Amino acid sequence: RKVKEFKMKKILSFALVSVFVLTAAVGCGQNESKVLMLISSEQETEFCNLAEETQEMLDIVADSIFLEWYDYVYEDKYEDVDSAIIAATDANEENIYKILENTEKLNALYKDIRDGDLKEEVKAVMQAYNEYYSFVIEVSGSFNDFSANKENLKKALSTAIKNLSIEL
Repeated sequence: RKVKEFKMKKILSFALVSVFVLTAAVGCGQNESKVLMLISSEQETEFCNLAEETQEMLDIVADSIFLEWYDYVYEDKYEDVDSAIIAATDANEENIYKILENTEKLNALYKDIRDGDLKEEVKAVMQAYNEYYSFVIEVSGSFNDFSANKENLKKALSTAIKNLSIEL
């Protein structure tokens, strides 16, 4: 019987603590939007940090592609441009894998936060990210186009991420 009483007291104590915590966090339903805003803010921060982390990897891959392509054009290091690009992507296989993985996470986070308080800033990051991602992962065009656009797209994404981080 003492064991049953002890278990009942333990269950009752747990239930009371749970009710207290929920009441404090949600304010009996009155502050539910504040809790949702906190969750949204955490997701926006995670989105911003992940975009910044992934941009660093995109920068590395873009710079590597540029250098190998340069070696093809000016140093006759490769037989064709495809060989130069393949050499750069092979050298960055881990970064590219992580970029692809992070892109899936960014897309999922974006779906959750795209209608939040910072929707304009989040949208700007996502647009700049998608442009830079496509540019680096789906290389096309000429060496001159690549070298001219690389820094512009890098800067556009950096600026969008900075603007979002300021708002956070």
